[in-house]
Amino acid sequence: MTEPFRPEEEMYDPDEDVVTGMTAPPADDEGVEPPEFGAEEEVPPPEEQRSDTWSPPGDNKTNFALEIPELVRDRLVAYIDTNLEHHRARTQNRTETIEKWWERYQGIPPIRLRDMRQTAASNLHIPITAETVDSMHARIILPFFAVGHEIFDVLPQSEYGATVAMNVREYLAYWVARVKFHERLDTLTLNCLVEGTGVAELSYARNEFTGGAGPRLDNVSVRDFVCVPLEVEELDDAMFVGHRFEDTLGRLREYEAQGHYVNVESVASTYLSDSERQDYSGAREQMEEAPGMEAEEARPIPLWKLYYWFDMDGDNIMEMYQAIYSEQARTFLRIQGFPYDKRTPPYILMKVLPIPNYIYGRSIHRQVS
Repeated sequence: MTEPFRPEEEMYDPDEDVVTGMTAPPADDEGVEPPEFGAEEEVPPPEEQRSDTWSPPGDNKTNFALEIPELVRDRLVAYIDTNLEHHRARTQNRTETIEKWWERYQGIPPIRLRDMRQTAASNLHIPITAETVDSMHARIILPFFAVGHEIFDVLPQSEYGATVAMNVREYLAYWVARVKFHERLDTLTLNCLVEGTGVAELSYARNEFTGGAGPRLDNVSVRDFVCVPLEVEELDDAMFVGHRFEDTLGRLREYEAQGHYVNVESVASTYLSDSERQDYSGAREQMEEAPGMEAEEARPIPLWKLYYWFDMDGDNIMEMYQAIYSEQARTFLRIQGFPYDKRTPPYILMKVLPIPNYIYGRSIHRQVS
């Protein structure tokens, strides 16, 4: 069992006559004798010892979500919730508009035109959104599909480096196929043209079940992407970046059993009340996407994967961290130092029509509608 956090006791310095966090003893001329040498000093109660700063472990692999003090955790939760709310407030209209763009791309007419009488159908204007998007989509990805998996080349620096170059080329070709680069690029491009910005996370992840490790490429919808502030062109200048994703409760429990996550049951209790457990177990026969799994284990849990700058140890220097966070439960499943040498969130942004000094680009839908 993890020992509770106990900050070091504040010690009295007789040279400076200062006690940090406590009241200094009265002077001799006030009729009070100084404490005897070697006498134990009075320690303040734990409530007065708590601090809102803390120094996390020095490595970037340790999950210290259970070690973080309560006041530091509360300050961090407030910081994250504030940034998420700020981002939602600034992008709410854009999120609603993106939903309309996808409806137009799929050929769904606006609500005001769906109940039009047949006699007025001749006046209906159908935009060429789908044709324009599909045409540009094919032009962008054609060069990548035309060359197959050989989308790069490795040249030796000398005649003795031919073997090394060949090995590097084979290694990169293996991972291009492994991360399904062409499929991810296809989705990234389509999201870029319809939503204005294509987002993909390129991270180095370990497979918790097979034990293998390697690069991982996942597409992220702009509707699930968060960036604070928005007035940046590159993610290097952002202070708070991440995306929303879902995972099943069964997988989260498996990760916790392997030591990767903590507080999973605390998150589960937020989403699975007694009534929800009963209602959810009644729909077990309808869960075709997860045959053989218990209904509760297959319950999707929304989470945030965040990369952010934060001063945790109170030295007025911002450090970069990575966290898995449940917003509804206000609970961390994992907190660690930023795992990469380059202090840049591991996302790829694709914008065909960029906007100066803004993280998002223009949508092709808006240009042709």
